[in-house]
Amino acid sequence: MSSSSCIATEAMAALRSMSQLLEREYKPLPSVDAIQQQHKQDQEAILSWVKKYVAEHQEQKWWMVEEAKLNPVLNGLPLTSEDREDMMDLVNALLQYSIHQCRE
Repeated sequence: MSSSSCIATEAMAALRSMSQLLEREYKPLPSVDAIQQQHKQDQEAILSWVKKYVAEHQEQKWWMVEEAKLNPVLNGLPLTSEDREDMMDLVNALLQYSIHQCRE
């Protein structure tokens, strides 16, 4: 899983999958409590997705390659600035979970 094209392909597929997870029609929420509840549900959904994704990609941990190799690949992807932020958040979530898993 070290080739740049494999990393790029896997990263884009992961970003699409994560984006679909939280895709919904925007509706104003009626209260602060409703906003907090939605945020909590989103966080739980993201953690569940991360756990499942890491479990399904034990052999292809593209996010675990050295930073000097990963950054140029990710920076070369055709992403909007918002998508680039989402990609960095995704990589960080995968890294943090993987590191946490190794320490257990």
